[in-house]
Amino acid sequence: MRHYAEAWSFVRRKRLTHYYLYPLAIALGLQLFSLYYVHAGVESGLNLLLQWLGLEKPVAEGSGWELIKSWLLQGTQFLLALAVKIYLFFTIARINRYLTLMLVSPVLAFLSERCDTLLTGRRFDFSLPRLLREMLRGVLITLRNALAELFLLLVCVVLSFVFPPLGLVLTPLMFFISAYYMGF
Repeated sequence: MRHYAEAWSFVRRKRLTHYYLYPLAIALGLQLFSLYYVHAGVESGLNLLLQWLGLEKPVAEGSGWELIKSWLLQGTQFLLALAVKIYLFFTIARINRYLTLMLVSPVLAFLSERCDTLLTGRRFDFSLPRLLREMLRGVLITLRNALAELFLLLVCVVLSFVFPPLGLVLTPLMFFISAYYMGF
């Protein structure tokens, strides 16, 4: 905790706080873009699925049984859409985390060199090939971590469907897997 406070103090003293705005703006933009298209996609996909299954929006008229059936079908449709939206929200948030990291890697590389210059006095000459190499390295590490995390989480989800009692163990494990890759 002490090192975090010292780092934040250093960032403020050296007037580097505006570099926090770039990742924030990129992450927020990606999330809003994704949420808009996920909402629209889920609604149209659900409507297509319901038409394909012959379960269009029911009209509540007729006998009491028809009203109950209509109410149950509408509730099922609502819960299905809600479950899909929640799942896609968390999946897209996870993917956006990695996309943000890939997009801000040039800024982070520059900020790292700037902090090193301020701390040690060493100067770094700009080199486009070196910058591109560092960016490619950052993107490859991010892709590797994203694929590894998604694979491990998929294995946990499949195992929890095959052996439901394992869900009690796999849920905390999935949290720790995500925490590990978030910290990485």
